[in-house]
Parts: sequence; C-alpha cells; structure tokens
Amino acid sequence: MTLTAEQQAVVDSQARRLVVRGGPGTGRTTTLAERYLALVSTGGVAAGRALIVCRDQAAARRSWSLIEGRVGRTGYDVLPATSALSLAWDIVARSGRDVHLVMGSERRALVRSLLASEPAAAWPVLGRFLGRPAFATEVASALEGLDGVDGLDGVDLASAGPRWAELALFAERYRAALSASGGLDVTGLMAEAAALAPRHGQRFDHLLVDDADDLTPAAGALLAALAGEQTAVTAVYPLGHGATALAGNGAQEVALTRSFRAAPPGRLVRCAHPSIEAEAVTGALLEARAAGVAWSEMAVLVRALDRRARSIGRAMARHGVPAVTPPQLARGEPVVDAVVDLLRWVGGDGSALDRLLVSPLTHLVAPSPALVAGGAGPPGGGAGLVDPFVVRAVRQEARAGGRALEDDPRLAPLVALRDHLRARAAAGDRPSDLAYEAWAAGLADLGTTGLGAVDDRALDGLVALVDGLAAFEERHGARGASLAQALAAWDEGDLVPSPWRLAASAGTEGVTISSIAASAGREWHTVVLAGCVEGELPRTRTGTPLFDPARLGRPPGGLDDERALFGLATSRATAALVAVAAPEPGVLLSRFVEDWPPAADVHLPLAPGRPAPARPMTAGAVPLWPGGALTLSATQLATYDDCPLRYAYSYGLRARDVAGVHANLGTLVHQVLATFLGPEGDVPPTQEGLLAVAERVWTDDIARYRPQAEEARRDFVTMLAGWWEDEGPGSGRFPDVVATEHGFEVEVGPHRLVGSIDRLDRVPGGLRVVDYKTGKKDPSPADVADDLQLAIYHLAVLRDTVLAAHGPPVALELHYLRSRQRYTQAITADHPARTESRVLEVAARIVAEELAPSVEANCRTCAFHRLCPLQDAGREVGIG
Repeated sequence: MTLTAEQQAVVDSQARRLVVRGGPGTGRTTTLAERYLALVSTGGVAAGRALIVCRDQAAARRSWSLIEGRVGRTGYDVLPATSALSLAWDIVARSGRDVHLVMGSERRALVRSLLASEPAAAWPVLGRFLGRPAFATEVASALEGLDGVDGLDGVDLASAGPRWAELALFAERYRAALSASGGLDVTGLMAEAAALAPRHGQRFDHLLVDDADDLTPAAGALLAALAGEQTAVTAVYPLGHGATALAGNGAQEVALTRSFRAAPPGRLVRCAHPSIEAEAVTGALLEARAAGVAWSEMAVLVRALDRRARSIGRAMARHGVPAVTPPQLARGEPVVDAVVDLLRWVGGDGSALDRLLVSPLTHLVAPSPALVAGGAGPPGGGAGLVDPFVVRAVRQEARAGGRALEDDPRLAPLVALRDHLRARAAAGDRPSDLAYEAWAAGLADLGTTGLGAVDDRALDGLVALVDGLAAFEERHGARGASLAQALAAWDEGDLVPSPWRLAASAGTEGVTISSIAASAGREWHTVVLAGCVEGELPRTRTGTPLFDPARLGRPPGGLDDERALFGLATSRATAALVAVAAPEPGVLLSRFVEDWPPAADVHLPLAPGRPAPARPMTAGAVPLWPGGALTLSATQLATYDDCPLRYAYSYGLRARDVAGVHANLGTLVHQVLATFLGPEGDVPPTQEGLLAVAERVWTDDIARYRPQAEEARRDFVTMLAGWWEDEGPGSGRFPDVVATEHGFEVEVGPHRLVGSIDRLDRVPGGLRVVDYKTGKKDPSPADVADDLQLAIYHLAVLRDTVLAAHGPPVALELHYLRSRQRYTQAITADHPARTESRVLEVAARIVAEELAPSVEANCRTCAFHRLCPLQDAGREVGIG
C-alpha cells in the first residue's frame, strides 16, 4: 500500500520512544500495523517480541487483519495484537494462578448480594436506600467508574463527601468479599499484572499501543511496568492530545495531518414517522449500491444495537441487502431463544416450557392420533412446527385436568431432551456444551427445511450464543461457570462472543450493522447513521447521579461526551455520509444534524417481489362530463387547485377515501357551533348550554383506535372552550347571528356552485361571512387573500335573495379555532368578477380533462399514492 510521507516517517523511525498523533481518518491504526511489519520484517525485532496493544479485543482483531498473512505464523506464543485486559490475563495466568475474572452481571450480582446483607448502620447517610434495586445499580456503577481512577489508590474518597466516604468503606468490604471468592475484577487483575510485569520485562522488545488515550490508569501502569527502561514503545494518541506518559517526555513525535475520511456535514434524510426509518436506511444503501459501492464498503451505525438494529436488519433482508450481523442480534431469533429457554427449563425454570410450546422445538411434540388423522402435525413426523391446535389442546387439557404441562404424554420427546441435558450437566458439561447439545439434539434438522436466509441468521445466532457462553466460561478459569450464572449473563447482555472466533463465522460480503462505539478504528465508503433525534443523539442525562463524579474532580460527561460520540460516528466514512432522522410527534431533530443539507426526497424501496409491468396511459372515448356543465363546490375547486389528478379520482370517478380523524373532528365542531348559535334553536346562550350540545353531538366512533379518540376529545373540548372565551356572551363579542350552515346554489356561466356558509353575522352596513377552520396550520397572508372559499361565499351572499334583506357582505373572515386567530380577506370592487373568472377558468380545465398530477400538491394527506405516477408506489401497476 502507498503511505503518505508522514506515515512513512512513522514506519521508518528508529526512535525507541515514539509518539504518533493523528485525527480521525488519518490512518493511525494502519500506520501502526505497517510499523509493526517493518520492525519484524527487517530482522530488527524477532517474531513474537513485538506486540500491538489495543483498546479491546475487537480492535485487536482489526489490527490483526491488517497484518495477517504478511507475517510468519511461528516464533511467538501470543498473537501479535491483543487488548490490555487480555495481556493482563496472560501475565497473571503465566504466574500459575487460576484466574476467575468477575465482571459484568456477576460483579453486579455480588454488589447486590452484599448490599442485601448490609445493616443500615453501615450507611449512615444512604441507609434509607438499602433494599432498593436502583441503589444497587448506582453503587455498582460507581464502583465501575472507579476502575478508571486506578481503583482506589490516590483518590481521597472521604474528602469527596459523605456519600463517597460510605462508598469507600463499602468498596473495602467488596474487595474483601471478592478476594474471599478467589476472583479478580478488572482493576484487581490489572494491579496484579502490573506487580508481576517486571518478571516479564524481557518478553518484548517493542510495544505498539493503539489509542493510548483510552487506557485506564491501571492499564497504563501495567504497560509502563512491562516496558520498563529497556523496551521500545510506540504510542498513538489523537491529534491535540497532550499525554505522553507511556512513551516518556523525551519521545520523538510525528503528527498525521492528512485525513482520508469524508468530512461532515453529510446528507440528511428526514422521515415523516419512525415507522419508515428502517426503509429509508435501506433505501440509502440501495442508492449507494446502484452507484457501484460494494456491500462490504457500507455500514449502518446506531446508538445501541438493541433499539434500531433489529428493524433495520429486517428491512434490509426484505429488500435483499446482505448484512454482517453483530452478535447482539442473536437475541430474539426464534431458534436461539428456544435454546435459551430449554436451558432455563433444564435449570429448573418451569415457566420456560410454556414458551417452548411456541418455539421451533415444537416439532418434537407428538400430535394425538385424532389430529394426525385430521391432517394436523408435521407431515410424516419430520421436522417442522406443530399445528397450533395441538399446542392449544395440550394447554387446555393440562389446565382442565389440574396437571403439569410436562406430564402430557405428547410432550415426552421434549421432556426426554430436558432429562438428557440435565444428565449432561450433572456429568460436568459446561453451559456452552449444553447449548450445543440442545441444538444438535433438538434443532439440527431444522437446517434442512429450506428456510434459506432465516436458517443462516439462526445458525449465526447459535454460533454467537455458544461462543459467548464459552468466552464467559473462560473468565471463570478452571472452576467454570454454572448454568445459572450463564443465564444471568445472557439476561443482562454480558454474553459477547470473542471477535477472534466470531470473525471466522461471519461473512464479509455484507453491510455492517454496528453500534457507534464499536465502530472505532474502522472505516467504510458509505456510512448511514440512524437515529439522529434528540434523546438518542445526543442522549443527555437529567439530574445528578447519587455518586456525582464531579466530587472527584472528574468531568461528569454530558453533552461533550455526546458530541465526541457523534464525532466518532461521522468520521467513519471515506466518501459518503448519510444521517437518517425519524422524529415522532413531540421529538426534535438532533441538534447535531439540524444544519445539514436535506436530501431532495426520502427513497423508500418498493416491496420485494417481481416488478409489475408498466402500463401505458389509456384514452377514454367517452368524456367524463359530456354536457360540459358542472356542479362545483369550494371544496372541489380547492382540491383541483391542489392536484387535478386527485380531483379526478375523488369527484370524476367518485373514488372517495374514508374521512380521517381530523376531518371528522372538524365536522363535529361545526355541528356544535351551528346548533348553539342557530337563530331558530332553543339552546340557552350559556356555557352549560354549549357543553350540553357538545356532549350530545360527540361520538367515540370519530376514530378507529381509543388513543386517537381520546386525543380528538381533548382537542374538541379545547377548541370549544377557546371559542367561548373569544366569542361567548361574556366576551363582549357575542355575534348577532343571522344564519348558520346556510346553504346556497348560484349560477356561474353554465355551471352551478353549491355549498353552505358556516356563519353569517349582522354587522353595521351588512353581513359578516365567517368560515371556521379546525386545522393545525394557520394560513399566510397570501393564502388568505387568495382564499377561493371566502370569495365564493361572498359571491353567494350577493346573489342570495333571502339574505338580500340583511344587506351586502362587508366582511370575510377565517376563524382558526385551534390558534384562536382571525384572518380577513379584503373585499374589492371587482371581487365578484374575479371570483367568476376563477371559477370559469378552473371549470374549463376540468371539462377539458386536464387531470395531470401536480408536483406541488399536498401529497401527505392523499389516499391515491398507488395510483399516482409521481409516487414510487404508483409508477408501475398491473399484472404480469
């Protein structure tokens, strides 16, 4: 590969202590790998005596992939790249100690058990919280935070306040309990390895430390002790980072300044609703693929895999986009969950059997002879899901007979499998062995059912499960881990497969789905960042934690940490960066992307399947309006003005869509005010009278779903209450109403205009025309001046013989009941003539069948997307 001059200077440097600084995308990890290869290939450093130390095992795997195949496979007793934690483990294990590493769920369980037996006197200030699960979580989190402060050494917790003083005393009791159990936590392992490091000082001639800024003080102390004065050190830091302690103050420094990544801002794809976010992400990937980008050169980054990754992965599978599925996605796969539930049942959890009856393991259930005769159950007794009638019969008969589910003879194969696994467990098999045996004995034949990609995902999930269990057991040393401990680790998300073994089972020709944190050190041509909304990116914690890190003089994190995480995500792309935001109602667009240039549109791929053929437009031999005379309304004219094609479907072909919640709500509000203000009515002009009419008019059938009806009810009451304050008898503006919902029919050329006016008030000089609006968006001044509905009402009042006795229309008003704003359309001398001209012009276009769709239409509320050539869903219709 071709290196820049700065990178080559790092590779060729003869300095024994070297500090390399570089920003995101400057090739720090690649340069470090090339320096390693230069050291071992020139003979200056023997194979196995140079070691790359990374932040974690995943990063070590990526470093190894850069040098794999370019170095010999003999001459060293450890892999050339490892993490600080694995290095500490190796050092302690070489001393002869059986390492039992306590971390994650096991550490939290130890903290909970200790707190459960603590007397309140041991916590004079915080004793009132003992027994609360949240308190145990806070204590465990605070102890984990102290790992980054070199344990308790050099930190005066007593001076940080009474809460920290109590935590310091508990930390001593925790250390004693940990020691009594024979275990080590991460801090203890690092400290023990640092104490043993001088004995290993001659093992390595050169340490190459990637992301040295991420080292905890304990890890830094270990590497410093291992390097001593003799071992050469190359340490990599971010550009601008001031630390050089690991390499020493006299170290040579080289800065990498050229970035190979795409700089933000990228392109912002904003979705109207979270339900289409996964499709929008897939659409962005398909666009990149159409531009020639390989699947393996794309990635989707999310804040956390358990929130968005599953739906995105499913959308990608629907549209044939291959994915490199991270191990966390194994949770939720039916086959994986079936194995876990079977292990729970083996461990004594009787409730797991009920879940197994709806899992892939139901192919072991034997259907009754009567059901088999009726065609139920798997054909020929082979693998497959049992008929749900069998499962229901098993459950019903067990309840009716008052017996346990497992006593049903049809479940004998499942019970036999459980007993077999229990015998294996009693014989000393580890949880990973049991998981493999559960698959081999109960699920292996599902691989022949022809389910294709579903089987691939299931097998990948099983590999991840078994490997995660094996990695968990390794942390427990020779004693191993119990089944209960392994299941607890699964429940708390602590079963993470080793990246070294997982890489062998995962394909590379696919789009990577990764958390942002796990993307460090990696790069792709195209990166799609999902979840760009407030609360996700950034996610800021409200309130102060029980153990405030600021008391220790440490930054509490917050927005700066979130900005750094976002910076990590946006520095992974070499060419194209796409942010996808799908804010639900009440959620804001992320402040990090609000200034990014928006995409022209949201590309939502069509449903998978064979594309339907395009059908040419057909000409109708019979005109839609053969007489040339139309009956029009203001609503019809407004619809045509918005989109002629929508008018054609709605009024030409009478393909009306069902009125939505908002339209129904507007109808009810109009009905209440018309009844209350009607001159012929007998409703008393009081607030009680208004509410009585509202109660009589209201119907819960306004919406299909209860939450929608409740929201509409709140809006209904709010608008009526606002109107009462603005125009009720006590407001001083109570109208002198001449008519409500006054129907009209007037002639305009050969056409008829029909409709009804919401309200007509008697005012000095004539009549005021009032049109109620219940929408959420108020009009602009230009919209009011151009409002055709008010103009038509003005024309109708002028030509209405009944209203002539009350005088001419002198005021035209729109009353927006949500915002409680009023808008007036000015009446000009040529008002009637201009209205007639507008009506005749539109009518002529309708008769001429000018019905092309409008690119400026309000498509959001249109029900004819599948019939519109401007929409993706309507461009190809027909049957092949």
